[in-house]
Amino acid sequence: MKKRSFVWLLAVMALLAVLSAPSAVRADGGYVVINEVQAGTDKAIEFYNDNSNPIDLSGWDVLVYNNSNVLAAHFTFPSGTSIASHEYIVLYLKSGTSAGNTYYLPNDPIIVWGGAGAVSLRNADDRGIDFMRFGSSITRPPIGTSWSGTNPSMPTNQNLGRDAFSTDTNFGSDWIAQNASLGAVNPAQQCYFLIISHTGKGSDPSAVPDRSSGCNAGYYHVNESISLSGAAPQSGWAIAGWSGSQDDASRRSSNTVLMPANAHIVSVIYAEMPPAPVLVTPVDKARSEAARPSFTWQVVSGAEKYTWEIKRIDDNTTVQRATYDAAVRCDAFTCEIPAPDDLPLGEYKWHVAAYVEDIIGHWSVYHQLHIIPPAPRLRSPGVDAVVYGGRPTFKWYPVADAQRYQVEVFNPDASQLGRWNVGTTCDVFCEFRLPFDLEMNYGDYTWQVNVMKWDMVSDWSAPRIFSYTRLARNTQLAPESGSTFAAQPVTFRWTAVTGAIYYQFQIENMAGVKLHAQLYSAAAHCNAGECEISVNDPKLTGGSEYRWHVRGKNGRNFAQWTPWWTFTLE
Repeated sequence: MKKRSFVWLLAVMALLAVLSAPSAVRADGGYVVINEVQAGTDKAIEFYNDNSNPIDLSGWDVLVYNNSNVLAAHFTFPSGTSIASHEYIVLYLKSGTSAGNTYYLPNDPIIVWGGAGAVSLRNADDRGIDFMRFGSSITRPPIGTSWSGTNPSMPTNQNLGRDAFSTDTNFGSDWIAQNASLGAVNPAQQCYFLIISHTGKGSDPSAVPDRSSGCNAGYYHVNESISLSGAAPQSGWAIAGWSGSQDDASRRSSNTVLMPANAHIVSVIYAEMPPAPVLVTPVDKARSEAARPSFTWQVVSGAEKYTWEIKRIDDNTTVQRATYDAAVRCDAFTCEIPAPDDLPLGEYKWHVAAYVEDIIGHWSVYHQLHIIPPAPRLRSPGVDAVVYGGRPTFKWYPVADAQRYQVEVFNPDASQLGRWNVGTTCDVFCEFRLPFDLEMNYGDYTWQVNVMKWDMVSDWSAPRIFSYTRLARNTQLAPESGSTFAAQPVTFRWTAVTGAIYYQFQIENMAGVKLHAQLYSAAAHCNAGECEISVNDPKLTGGSEYRWHVRGKNGRNFAQWTPWWTFTLE
């Protein structure tokens, strides 16, 4: 950023030095005022009669307060005391012999002023005539007078006094540091012009007060403290600092200036704000299982550092905030940082602002980020598993602190078969059995699981595909078709098929009437790839021919029947 140059103002300042002539005005009306206060070891108070007539001070009180706002001395003007028009009386705050217009206290009180004190003048009716205080004093003025504005500070090796015209507005600004002039007119205060300006795009600040007592607007006495406020940059600009103020490094809209003994310029410096960074990753509304993800954004030209901030979406509270040097975190194109700490599960929004010469720029738009629990790991059916049961059982590994699981299954045509909420009662694995039978709807099905934890739902697990397959047709082994038996029991054998839990076995007469129909368990009747049963049924009588067949079964998954084989009982 280019530093502000004041070369263009030198000629103006030279002209203003010529114009800085006194321009004080006389106070309206007049009465007795506290005109000058002297601190140090020889404390004294000067009073001035600004009236055109003498004033009788008989019975008037002078009250002196210390730096603790406690009354430290009380003096009453004796009977017959009078102050002539435009004359002065000096009261020394120590014991001594009063003479002429100089008075002393009857004793030597302990008056500790230090950085604070106050003086009050009351008439014989206890009505407040005048009041002043300085430093940090909070002593209240008496009834009949008032006090406003900032207290003046008691200078070192100088007195506090009113201007050469003894102007009294009941404001702290009436009092200025000056050389001692007890018993005489106060030194005339020269007025100097204050130029208030700005560089860049924004407004000039306003000054309070707008002048010193006895000066024209914009002119001030030496050491006048002037408050500046209302500096307002235009959109896209910011306060980069001040020049000629008490705090040139400030970036606030207000400041102060202590008027020097010459024309002076105070200026607020506006600088254009850096543009907002463009966020890269995580993309808006990203979902992350990582508790400490990395964040990247595009480099802002000239940026020296960046501030990154992440907030909760629900209550807008800042969770993490950090500032990073561009030289450490950025290459020619992008900047990257990891989250400083782990982020709990939740919904967040993050943004970034760049700094150029310590001027913070526009914040970027927010990107939302959802920190989610890890998706469950699936157990079975495994990848490309073949399933024969029409009501498969799905298993997955438990997730700690889960609130619930969801199981979703898709048909072979990719339409949703169903989605089910599942509780968290798990042993080694969590299980869910399909609540209905797939029956004869064979094909490749897809299943997946998600989990809710701390009210955050994970992504779906990687989907698994299983093939729901029709049972194979088994092969009859014995008795061969056409066999003859003298009597029962008759032994029947056939090949076992993968996935069959039961076998349906039927015997009919040659007219198609079922005489024997039984469901046989594969576990009880099959071994080493063969199944065997023995039939002794009274419905089967001698002298007749019969036929038999068999098929495998698992739920509603039925294999094809074997062909009919015949046998005869003699």
